[in-house]
Amino acid sequence: MRTFELKHIGIISAFRLFGGMFIIIGLVVGVLSGMTKQIIPFEIPFIDRIGGGVIGRLILVFLHGLAVGVIAASAAFIYNLFARFLGGIKIELEK
Repeated sequence: MRTFELKHIGIISAFRLFGGMFIIIGLVVGVLSGMTKQIIPFEIPFIDRIGGGVIGRLILVFLHGLAVGVIAASAAFIYNLFARFLGGIKIELEK
């Protein structure tokens, strides 16, 4: 077994991965649930101001993915700071 240490996470990489992943998941869940009618059974008050109906819900899916991407990039930045001073996560891998 070999031990490796994760010393750095790419901030843009984390943003792209998690943001894109949650946009795709949001679109799939939205389509499968009839554009979120089963998941969100109540009316969203501001949905008419951002396009209403399908367009508004697509904008919300995009904004959700963008928010998750920003959170993931922030978490990667914080991890990098702590890993620089305290050391990264150690992983044992077997060949």
